[in-house]
Amino acid sequence: MTDWIHLLTTAVPGLSGPHTDWQVAIGYSVFLISYFVFAIGKFPGMKIDRPGMAIIGAVLMVAFRVVNASEALRFIDFSTLVLLFSMMLIVAYLHLAGFFEWITEQIIARLKPRHLLPVVIFITGVLSAFFVNDIICCTRRSKNRPRDAALAA
Repeated sequence: MTDWIHLLTTAVPGLSGPHTDWQVAIGYSVFLISYFVFAIGKFPGMKIDRPGMAIIGAVLMVAFRVVNASEALRFIDFSTLVLLFSMMLIVAYLHLAGFFEWITEQIIARLKPRHLLPVVIFITGVLSAFFVNDIICCTRRSKNRPRDAALAA
């Protein structure tokens, strides 16, 4: 039994060992529960969503000493965090400037209703290559134009 624990702790670079059997069991349990929540979107019966479960899982891994705090800090890729934060700033500025409303109006004004869905799918795919997906898929509903509400739905 000790051989597979050693194999698991050496498979992840940077993890210090040795780990006891209960630490390995807790590590796998936290991992599996976290991925279950990531797959279904929420923890059943509670208001814990994906980001909440990611934080809870990380805290549990450090609390049960599956990963040391210094190791956990070393696993964080700060360049990725800076990139995501920068993307959020750019998308927020484009939202404030009205870019997403403008492109929605351009699509609606120039298309026949039967071409609307394929073009929206194509433009969403192209814009998602450059911006954060959540912002691209959300449009603001307008009270004055019923076709805007249909597009947003």
